[in-house]
Amino acid sequence: MSGLNRIIYIDDDHDDREIFEQVISEMDKKVMLVTSGMHFFDFIYDDFLANSLIFVDLNLPKISGQEIIIQLRKKFTPKQLPIIVFSGLDDNEVVDQCYNCGANGFLKKTYSYVDLRKHIEDAVNKDWFRFETTRENFRLN
Repeated sequence: MSGLNRIIYIDDDHDDREIFEQVISEMDKKVMLVTSGMHFFDFIYDDFLANSLIFVDLNLPKISGQEIIIQLRKKFTPKQLPIIVFSGLDDNEVVDQCYNCGANGFLKKTYSYVDLRKHIEDAVNKDWFRFETTRENFRLN
């Protein structure tokens, strides 16, 4: 997590948030859990987002994960605020839409805790300030 101060995870599914929090805590890091896009935009301000890494689910009530990315990209470049889509959806069209919205990477949720932990750790430990996202390296698992 080179240069990053905080990890933020936006997901409306309680179980997914709980598992994500467990993985991050096993890495001796802390995560801010947010239950919806509305809560994210209501309580998070621009200065707070500096040096953060955001993981966001796509299927959220009222404000989708893609809409969160679009709104954040109006203010922050991918190197200023890395955003990882963390979703159970995995078809090529969805992944392409996320890439086109400006996400830094796409991480598919898996049912294997060991795989999930490895993929989250890899994403957290990547130097997003230097990483160049391309279509070829956009999928993180």
